[in-house]
Amino acid sequence: VGLMFMMFKIGLESDIELLKSKESFFVGLSGLLFPWFLGFITMWLLGYNTAESFFVGVILKATSVGITVAILNQMNVIDKRFAKVILGAAIADDVLGLFALSIATSVAISGSLDILNLATKIGITLGIMLFSIIFGIKLLSIMKFLRRYNIDKSVVYLILFSFVLLAAAFAEDIGLSGIVGAFLAGLMITESGFEKEERKFEHMIDPLVLLFSPLFFLNLGLLVNFSQLVSGFKIGLLLTVVAIASKYLGCFFASKRQGIDELDSIIISLGMLPRGEVALIAAQIGLSMNIISPEIFAAVIVMTLITSFLPPLLFFYALTPYTNAKTISEFEIQKKKVIKRLDLIGRIRLYLEEASLKGKSLRKRIIRY
Repeated sequence: VGLMFMMFKIGLESDIELLKSKESFFVGLSGLLFPWFLGFITMWLLGYNTAESFFVGVILKATSVGITVAILNQMNVIDKRFAKVILGAAIADDVLGLFALSIATSVAISGSLDILNLATKIGITLGIMLFSIIFGIKLLSIMKFLRRYNIDKSVVYLILFSFVLLAAAFAEDIGLSGIVGAFLAGLMITESGFEKEERKFEHMIDPLVLLFSPLFFLNLGLLVNFSQLVSGFKIGLLLTVVAIASKYLGCFFASKRQGIDELDSIIISLGMLPRGEVALIAAQIGLSMNIISPEIFAAVIVMTLITSFLPPLLFFYALTPYTNAKTISEFEIQKKKVIKRLDLIGRIRLYLEEASLKGKSLRKRIIRY
């Protein structure tokens, strides 16, 4: 129940309008494909089976921008172009992630990639999403009816509670994960326009999220013991490196391809790095379906903790030109400093060039010898 209400909250906070931005969509797509592919390759090379490797790739693609959004609000830059790209890309990541999760579970259950079954699931998910948007508009009239007759809030809570459970049960019944139904239930409410008309709606949901979400994290704690956490620590560090590098590279290249300047591309890439509860949700599903082992589950927890604390510190620093500079000249000076220190792509390019020069020098020495 806690898991479903967390996904319901994510759906409630999503805005489909942000997906209309080509920049956001491609950043979200690239930020999904890079970690998915590199995560799969890493696990496969380490000797894990195809299904588990495939699912770990899905876990690594996760993005949780709650911390990022809080920083953007605190630094008063939420209206900047890069902030809108981050918000849109995060929503694209969530929506596309539903399809990725369907693919991964399909591969794990069947033991192979069944194209027909996979296409059916994706088609059903797309159909339900379309229905969610259309039905959500109609839902507004029901909410207006409840408000017009001063229906007690407890009745509204009961209706919403039942609505989420029914949506999750329906998703399970047609072969999708229950969290897909919960996410789409939140999307229905958002698209109904009720939240735009009545800003207090989200506060009505918060008590339910606060009540049931701790149960999800409590369950996670019960699933891991200290010995598993120790045994999974090394691979957790490896997954952390892969998760950070792949997400950063994917988002950075996509941002640059969309004509976004280097500093803003760095900010977008850093803002998309935290994994948070989204990765834990995917990992919990994988563990419950026996797709991933307890050791990998513990490794994912290590990766999630590190990516939730380290990237925000770098994100704070990357925003300093926008928050500290008082003149254009100061902005340009600080911008160059930030790019020089955080330009991961440039550092990799420089390292490869140096390695290439050393290789050529070594070959010449061998030939002379």
